[in-house]
Amino acid sequence: MKKGDKDLAEIKKDPTPADIENDEIDNARQAVIEGQAEAVMLQYVLAPVGHSIIDSPQLVDSMEDEMINGTPDSTVFKDAPIS
Repeated sequence: MKKGDKDLAEIKKDPTPADIENDEIDNARQAVIEGQAEAVMLQYVLAPVGHSIIDSPQLVDSMEDEMINGTPDSTVFKDAPIS
């Protein structure tokens, strides 16, 4: 989404299947971009200490675990229902 764009639910009360598919495609693209940005940021943070995400799989595993399970201080996330 670009700045100022509205979500499909804000634009249409009764979206067509094509609208929903396009919205899902946009969401998937955004997720890929965010994932790539996360990897680049981690590479940037690790570079000064001579490491990368390639040679630090334990760090990547730890981050993945936190994303899936939350952290001890993220009680709202941990208690949210999975749909």
